[in-house]
Formats: sequence, C-alpha cells, structure tokens
Amino acid sequence: MNIRLTGLAWTRIGISILLIGLSAFCVLRAVIAGIVYGDIMDLPGRSTQAAEVQHRAHQYLWACLLLQGLTILILKPVLQPLGGKPYNSLALREPGDYALALGISILCTGLAFFLLFWLIK
Repeated sequence: MNIRLTGLAWTRIGISILLIGLSAFCVLRAVIAGIVYGDIMDLPGRSTQAAEVQHRAHQYLWACLLLQGLTILILKPVLQPLGGKPYNSLALREPGDYALALGISILCTGLAFFLLFWLIK
C-alpha cells in the first residue's frame, strides 16, 4: 500500500498538531485551576474566589472539548485514504474514521499534556 499525502493533507496535519497543543494547554490550565480550587475551597472568606476559579476551569475544559471536536473534523479526511476509501470530507457513513481520529486526538493531547506538565514541573 503506497499512500502519498498531498499538500492539503500536510496542512491539515499541521493544523491538527496546533489544535492538539492548544487543547493540551487548556487541560493543563484546568488541572491547575482545579488544584487552586481545592486549596482555597475550605478557606473562610474565599468562596467567591473559589467560584471564579471553578468557573475558569470549566471554561478551559469546554475549550478543550471544542478543540478536540475541531481536531477530529480536520483530521478525519486525512485518515480516510488509509482505509482504502475515496476522499469525501463530509461522509458520515464511516464512523470508524471519526473513532480513529478521536483516538489519535486524545492520545496526542494526553502526550502533549504530560510533556507540558513535565516542562513546568
């Protein structure tokens, strides 16, 4: 099987890598906000600040989920020729392509998260 990626496919891969990096950053910020929330939750007089931190963590998690969805939509057409199927970027008939794109996106985001966590540690 000889698969050659076009310039558009490489562009999609590059954009996906950027979105995965942003998603990992959002996860890192949500984890940090969760740690801060846990530290200040029980302090008297800090309930307002704890609520703000919790709201910020939820915003980062939603941003991460949206970035993951966008990454899946961008990465799916690149993965379609690997299965021997013709290129059709809007075909909803093959959920396996979406599952593969989701798996790759989550795995790469996790690896990027641990790399960021290790770098700031």
